[in-house]
Amino acid sequence: MNRSFIDIINILGAILVAAVIIFAFYSLFIDKPFYEPSSYWNNGSGTAINEGEESGTYESDKPVDKLYIKNISGIIEAESWNENYIKLDFRKHGPGKAPEVKTDLAGTELTIAAVYPKSPGNFGSVDFFLKVPEDLMFLKVNSVSGRINISGLGEDTEQKLSTTSGNITTDSAGDLDISSVSGALSFSAFGDEIEASTTSGRIQGVLEKNHPSGKIDISSVSGRVMLEVPSGFNADVDLHSVSGSVSSELPVSVTETKRNTIRGVIGSGGTDVEISTVSGSIKITE
Repeated sequence: MNRSFIDIINILGAILVAAVIIFAFYSLFIDKPFYEPSSYWNNGSGTAINEGEESGTYESDKPVDKLYIKNISGIIEAESWNENYIKLDFRKHGPGKAPEVKTDLAGTELTIAAVYPKSPGNFGSVDFFLKVPEDLMFLKVNSVSGRINISGLGEDTEQKLSTTSGNITTDSAGDLDISSVSGALSFSAFGDEIEASTTSGRIQGVLEKNHPSGKIDISSVSGRVMLEVPSGFNADVDLHSVSGSVSSELPVSVTETKRNTIRGVIGSGGTDVEISTVSGSIKITE
């Protein structure tokens, strides 16, 4: 292994560590929960949970069209149902001091957040399992450690999903912003604005519609990217990998080609598609 390649690997490792620290700091202290007091932490000591778990429920008493969810440690799952309000089941796990589950319904906007005790010691985790309206307008989910799974929402639901450590899956979204520092991403989206990024993990996406003025931006440092596009897809593509293969099953009228790079036009052009990886392959399929 030559010296320059070793230097690249060392740089990527440093970038990964820095990204995890910055993302966690941002999630905890800058991107505050949407209620008062504006932090993840409360002044209580917290109730200790041993190896068992505690559970609870919450139902909004009004229709909800925008939902914000924040957690530090635990699973977040949301699936659609035919009601216009939100139902939450949560489970707190030990060992450690349990977080409180806070809810704030303001008009048609609901915030759900895990609030942890400030006192030192081990902290438990809490899992969120939600039923949400299929026609929810907007969903934002932030987690530090835990997987996120969203299913059954309508094609017009804008989603912003992020976690520091964990996989993220959404099977139906409108416009989408999805990111993980350490985790795989899987999505299916109908919108014209799609952004997906991960530092360490694969990305597998499906574009359900062809938008002539759409913007697709996908990036991974370490992991392959596979993007499935609809029949008759028209796009201007910029595909680049530092050390992985780049391919398209659809014919590309190439405007620029070099090692591990394809730039050109699929069909008559239109949707702006940019995909990049450092260490991983890129493939477009139909």
